[in-house]
Amino acid sequence: MSSSRRRAPLLLALAIMLGGCGYQTVERDGDALIISVPGDGDGYILERQLEERLGGAFAAGTHSMIVQLDVEERTDAFASSGGVTRQAVEGKANYRVIDANGGDVLYQGQAVAWASWTDSSDILATRNARRDARERMLAKLADRITTRWMTRPRQ
Repeated sequence: MSSSRRRAPLLLALAIMLGGCGYQTVERDGDALIISVPGDGDGYILERQLEERLGGAFAAGTHSMIVQLDVEERTDAFASSGGVTRQAVEGKANYRVIDANGGDVLYQGQAVAWASWTDSSDILATRNARRDARERMLAKLADRITTRWMTRPRQ
């Protein structure tokens, strides 16, 4: 018996149990959403992550999500010798979902996220840690924007 055949009854039982406890999947309006995050590499990464979470990019849609991204780095800790040991990156995303036909604002909000990294004497390790922290922060922003969009009150 293949692995997928053994899993099918388990998945069915899980679906029945979750259905009985009031679990429901989140449904979208069924309208296509065009996502636009102007800016540099951070904007590109955030746009791709939002498209991944919200179902992909659409050439034509009935709603447009426009995100204004602001990213800042800051120093969080200093060593007793005066050197920087901990850095952080904070991102703020102001977003609006507008009706692509009429231009009416359907939903708007703000998401904030941050991540940090530790500086080291190895330049390459510090550069990689910094890049990883930026990607983690952008992933958190995408998760928060997606959650708020998907759980918004219906009009």
